[in-house]
Amino acid sequence: VRVSAGTYGVGGTAVNWVTGGGAVKVEGSVPATLHWVGGVTPRNWNNANCWTNQLTGAHEIPMSGDSLVIKNDANQGCNNNIAGLELRQLTFKSGYSCPSGNGVTFRAGSPAIYSDGYMFYDLPTRLEGTNFTFYASSMMLFRQGLCSYDGAPCGFRKTGTGTMELNGTYPGGPDLARPSGVIAVEAGELKVNIDYRGPSKYTVAGGAYLSGTGKVTNAEFA
Repeated sequence: VRVSAGTYGVGGTAVNWVTGGGAVKVEGSVPATLHWVGGVTPRNWNNANCWTNQLTGAHEIPMSGDSLVIKNDANQGCNNNIAGLELRQLTFKSGYSCPSGNGVTFRAGSPAIYSDGYMFYDLPTRLEGTNFTFYASSMMLFRQGLCSYDGAPCGFRKTGTGTMELNGTYPGGPDLARPSGVIAVEAGELKVNIDYRGPSKYTVAGGAYLSGTGKVTNAEFA
């Protein structure tokens, strides 16, 4: 069984293997890759029946450090109702997806988001560190904002031949709406439709595109 970090005593429902006196302190859990099952209600992320562990086949609730794979989520009811979730990667495959709900955080070096389908992305997203990768082979439409986790510089790489489109602001105000590090458009198109001026630096590789109706500064084109 996987349990979240914390201290557990006798009789805890999640850790009924604790017996005798004292308590067990769990420093962390083993990361897993969980696949969205679909066709299960309620369609909430904290419903274990909505997920299967890629390794064990067990139904589990996502924990911080996990990677999540959502495939063919044509129904727009995929709702993240888990607060404070920190993920290694979110993968959307084979079709139309529309995740919504609570925000998620990606830590430094995370593969972040991979999408080979058409996706409306409604999860506020925080980045801590640099070198995140957002891959889009079709359309990745952000309707919520990206921001730094702690105010430190945070940038990302746009890869894949598709389009990544930035629209909304991160809940909390426009000052949190944009990353503050280097944003590298390595392939495809990055479309910026809000004011992304400020400390961000944009580098655009040959054959890639930076476009949109918003405002940016400090862009370098190969």
